[in-house]
This record gives sequence, structure tokens and C-alpha cells, in this order.
Amino acid sequence: MRFTGSDEANCCSGGTGGNLFLEISQGKVPGYSTVHKFGRNNEIDTGTDPEDVWTYGGLYTYNDTPSIQYISSDNALDIGMEITVVGLDENYEEQSVIVLLNGQTQTQIGTGELFVRVFRAFTSGPIAFAGNVLIYDDTVVSVTLGVPSPSTSVKAEIRAADQQTYMALYTVPAGKTAYFMQHSSDITKANSSANNAVLDIRIREFGSVFRSRQLDGLTTDGSSAFDFVFTLPEKIPEKSDIRMQVREVSTNDMGVSSTFILIIVDNSLA
Repeated sequence: MRFTGSDEANCCSGGTGGNLFLEISQGKVPGYSTVHKFGRNNEIDTGTDPEDVWTYGGLYTYNDTPSIQYISSDNALDIGMEITVVGLDENYEEQSVIVLLNGQTQTQIGTGELFVRVFRAFTSGPIAFAGNVLIYDDTVVSVTLGVPSPSTSVKAEIRAADQQTYMALYTVPAGKTAYFMQHSSDITKANSSANNAVLDIRIREFGSVFRSRQLDGLTTDGSSAFDFVFTLPEKIPEKSDIRMQVREVSTNDMGVSSTFILIIVDNSLA
């Protein structure tokens, strides 16, 4: 690695002043790419925390067994809309599959492709869907009006207002190393009284357990937003899971948003 969190302006082009993120995004730095993950959870209660920062809410359930994924909408008229699903295959290598919605009908994603992780999905065609779209694995028991059960089978949600997942979770692909460059978070609450939330960056290296890497405190009466740039980027090995989690809130119906930026590097260059 040739950069630090404050060295974006100088790291590439042989130190000639190029911007790191721009040059990586332009494909000018072989073996490097960027990931921008973002999520929100609009309703966290004192009795349900901790919760992960994703629109579906609650704690995300990881399934380490590669499985076929399915998709459905809770709107019966959502037929023919094109959705791209992005995640990792059974070898922890990144893959994306395009699927067409068939209303509330449980529809297989792909032609047998297995996913061990799903961390992004979005409308990739010219027509927007009207309902809420759910992606779920083969632990599903039943689907009623497009909604799967149990809820632990859900791996991603796309809301109609977004046409894109909002889930602050990511898994580093095989053969890659991630460098945690920056993250930001904010909380929202309808009233003006002082309320607070504690955000937890949790990382699980492959074969290990989730560990807390940083706690951030937010309050609606003061610093309702928090932004942090790593002077020394956190190095995260392949197959590691990253989740932004709200450890606790001081009141019900708390809304939290979070985003983070990673630089992904081929292991041979890391």
C-alpha cells in the first residue's frame, strides 16, 4: 500500500498530485477499486436494540451456507421490472445476477447461481417498481403476498422510494483486502428533545467472531452527525464481514443512517 487516509491527493500517478479515489474510479490504478456502502434504519426502539443499519430493520442474519436466492414484491403489479442483485458466490467471489420481478410470486434469482452473501441490489431497467422488494435465501418456509417467512431468511430489501438497497453491510471478496477509509453516521428524531444513539463498527474476520472496532456517540441535541476519516486506514482481510450496528438508543422510533468507504486491493498488491 502506498497511501494513508490523508494521502489521497498524492498517492497515485507516482505521487504527481492525482486524486486517489478519482483515479481508482477511472480504472487508472490496476488492482484497486472502491466500495461505497450506505444504509438506514428508520425505527429503532429501546427494546429492540441492537439493530443493524439496513431498511429491513433488526439484526441481519448471516447464512454461511451458499444458497439459491429468491425475490418477490409485496405489490402484485410489479411484473417485468429488472433488478440486479450483487453479492458473493460460493467461493466468496463477487457476482451479479439480473432477475425480472413477477409480482408477489417467489422467483428464483438466476439459473442456479449460489450466493453466500448479498449486499446490494437495485433497479437496473427503465421501469421502477411500486412495492417493496425482498430478497431471501432458501431457508424461506413460506411467502404470503410477496412477503417471506421467517424474517431471518431476508438478505436484502429494496424500497420503492429508493429503487436501491440501503444496507450498511459488506463482505470482502476472496483474493481482496479492504482498507476502511471513512465513515459517517447521523440520527433523526421528530421531536427536539435530546436523544442519543451509539453506533458500533463491527467486523468479523473469516472463521472468527464479530468484534467492535469503534463506537460513535450521536445526539439530537448537538452532534446529530458524525464523520470520521482514518489517518491510518483499517486493514480488513478477505472474506471478512463488516456491519454498521446501532448498539443502543435512548428513546423509541429512532432513525439512524450510516455510510462507509472502502478501498479494495488485490491481495498481491496489499
